Amino acid sequence: MNFENKYPDISKMPFIILSGSSSEIGKAVKSARELAIAHNVFIMTGGTYQEQLDNTLTTKEEEIKYYGAVLFGKKDDVSAITKRFSLYTR
Repeated sequence: MNFENKYPDISKMPFIILSGSSSEIGKAVKSARELAIAHNVFIMTGGTYQEQLDNTLTTKEEEIKYYGAVLFGKKDDVSAITKRFSLYTR
């Protein structure tokens, strides 16, 4: 058998997956905003794509349930925000 599993950048540009509660992720997102660190979130507000966008505009920040977030920035800056998170091990 010839497997073509080639992953030349597997360790060059790693993604570190950390685990935290919804409130911890929310705090990390707030810090990322304050420090102008590029980020995006994974939330579910129900309905279609457009309904979800509309729902986020009318939902109070403290009522949003965060399932995940992605932060992209300098290692030291991102690490300062995520230092209390644990490594995701599922």
